[in-house]
Amino acid sequence: MVSKAASDARAELVATICVRNFAQASDATEQLAALKDTSGYQRDDFIEEGGWAKVPGLDEAVPGAFDRCAEELVAMETLPATAPQAAVVGG
Repeated sequence: MVSKAASDARAELVATICVRNFAQASDATEQLAALKDTSGYQRDDFIEEGGWAKVPGLDEAVPGAFDRCAEELVAMETLPATAPQAAVVGG
């Protein structure tokens, strides 16, 4: 049970990052329309090819993350307003 819970948590985290990355894309509205026009079994490929679920430090895809991301996006009427990422100040 612990292993499944950890796997589900990773997939949910990556899906959340994916939705944020998707919403911040300059063509997000058009991409959302294209995603919704894609058949259900092809949506995870759409997300993977778009690169929205890439997370720095992870070399491999997280099982279930592409599907979760697509499901969350398709369920949306409109994309969430997202704030630009804050710049990291080194020093």
